Amino acid sequence: MIELMLVAFILAVGLLGLLSLQVVSIASGGQSRLRGTATILAHNLLDRAVAEGLISAAERYDSGNGTITSTGWTFIDPVGLTPATSSGGTNFYYDVQGNAVAAADPSLVYTVSWQRMPGMIGSNVLAMQPFVVNVQWNEAVKTSNGTTSIQTHYFSASRNVRI
Repeated sequence: MIELMLVAFILAVGLLGLLSLQVVSIASGGQSRLRGTATILAHNLLDRAVAEGLISAAERYDSGNGTITSTGWTFIDPVGLTPATSSGGTNFYYDVQGNAVAAADPSLVYTVSWQRMPGMIGSNVLAMQPFVVNVQWNEAVKTSNGTTSIQTHYFSASRNVRI
């Protein structure tokens, strides 16, 4: 009889361990989804900057004198139409699934900003500049005493972009 109680106790401890492992696994999955979405948003904005850079570089090359004529393309970096430096930019806002939302939308999760860094690599026709994208989001995290706190997380990505 005592052997059965001992086996039941050991089994109960093992099952409680598996249950706590499952809880941690679910929480980690949610956190990794937020980080993954932040990474996708950052690289999508960098890809858009690269595409715009290729268009402006082609126009600069076609003009013969390094100038750009607007083609009706909606640039995220209108200052990039000249090979000057700029800082800051427009913020973009997204919900938890990466859909664009307004800044005042209650479903807002991610704030994405970008910066075209000073300095140029190459000549006027083939110039490249470092482009940095920052993503910020808030995440609910359980503390060691069992309460929930909101922590702000950041992700940054950069790439040299033809301007």
